[in-house]
Amino acid sequence: MELISPAFAIFLIVVLAVYHILPARGQNVWLLACSLYFAASWRWEFAAILVVSILVNYFLGVRIARSEHHRKKWLVLGITLNAAGLVFFRFAAAGWMDLFFRYLAGYSPLSSQILLPVGFSFYTIQAISYLIDVSQKIIPVEDDLVNFGVFLAYFPHILSGPIERGKTFIPQLHTNRIVQNNILAEASWMILTGLFRKLVIAALLFTLLPEGVFTRPLEFAVSDRWIALLVYGFWLYNDFAGYTSLARGISLLFGIRLSPNFKQPFFARNMLDYWNRWHMSLSFWLRDYIFFPIQRGLVRRRMAPGHPVRIILPPLVTMLISGFWHNATFSLLLWGFLHSMYQMFDHLTVSRANHNDSARQSIWKQVALSFRVYILLLPTWILFATGGLKLAAQFTRSLTASGGLTRVRPLELVAPLAALLISFTLDALQEKNGEEYAVKSLCRIGQSVCVAVMILCIVLSILWSNVPSASFVYQGF
Repeated sequence: MELISPAFAIFLIVVLAVYHILPARGQNVWLLACSLYFAASWRWEFAAILVVSILVNYFLGVRIARSEHHRKKWLVLGITLNAAGLVFFRFAAAGWMDLFFRYLAGYSPLSSQILLPVGFSFYTIQAISYLIDVSQKIIPVEDDLVNFGVFLAYFPHILSGPIERGKTFIPQLHTNRIVQNNILAEASWMILTGLFRKLVIAALLFTLLPEGVFTRPLEFAVSDRWIALLVYGFWLYNDFAGYTSLARGISLLFGIRLSPNFKQPFFARNMLDYWNRWHMSLSFWLRDYIFFPIQRGLVRRRMAPGHPVRIILPPLVTMLISGFWHNATFSLLLWGFLHSMYQMFDHLTVSRANHNDSARQSIWKQVALSFRVYILLLPTWILFATGGLKLAAQFTRSLTASGGLTRVRPLELVAPLAALLISFTLDALQEKNGEEYAVKSLCRIGQSVCVAVMILCIVLSILWSNVPSASFVYQGF
């Protein structure tokens, strides 16, 4: 059941109608039941795996909280079980398990057909952070199995996040959630923004990404290859940011606030700033549970701040894990390695003072710094889009090779370029006014016109595409 589909719209209406007539305890039970049904709508096995994860991590959390002398052992067991599950399904989804089973069968033509459960990579690391926080007594253990189940399975964000922390999400399940008019207005704006980014901006940019351009580049003209590379990041951003905004808006309809996940990443002045703006819930998870623990371990070993190991090891391990989290392929490991190199360079060259004062620099210098970040991202997008080292090398070589058929004509660039301009304008308004209601600085008439135009564009996009549902890129992770 896709988030943008008639089936989900009906599902959401029914869930909301029942939810708001129930008491607080009943609301949580209802949310858990509906979340498991949502997972089962993809495959019943996915819901079963989710139930197992809920039960195992609930039990481990209780044991960690109540074991003074064996707390660390229970924590290690919990991290190991969750990490092992993620590794298994990552290898299976990447085809490594299929290759292994074929080897055992003497390379006979069989397939393991093991799929990555929907949302597994998201709720697994969410469970890991919960166990660590309980172990460190950052949060109390959640004794209520229903509440803990909602924490892991909550359907608005299970597909692609945001990755929630127990300290911000679980307390909301213990309060009376009343959706007042201001919250309803905020939720409506987020839903509208999410639909607009996905169905209008991302859809128009997608027209410049013909099928096969990254895997069979020589079939397309060199201009088409460059256009695809240059717009890929903006398309991915609007697709994923659209999902996050939609998920956060839907969640607010239940009175539950999810974490922000994007903060205008293409306005970043350096790569450190970029990762504080892109997929923030994952970036902060990696920072708090991978980067900082490695740094603290090296400090305990009395390594000086300028020691090469302290400069290299934390970002390298962190970004390699990030690459593996996205997919168990060599191309994404190289993607993580490249990002770690960028971060090392920025750690050495960008002082905290300069980073904090970047907004005071001239507009042209800020634009130049953001453009530098964009250029550095291009080789990482090649690795991300192609999904394989051989394909990435092939596409890179094709950028200077002739041949192929021209697909994109000059007039066909007008609408996507207009969408790109609108994307930057929306980002600028969000940077100024916040994501919750970006157009609030406009006059009343301006706000009304803006909302009306967005609704009209969404309706026209649905009618034009004639597609009853739309999936999001990060559902594959």
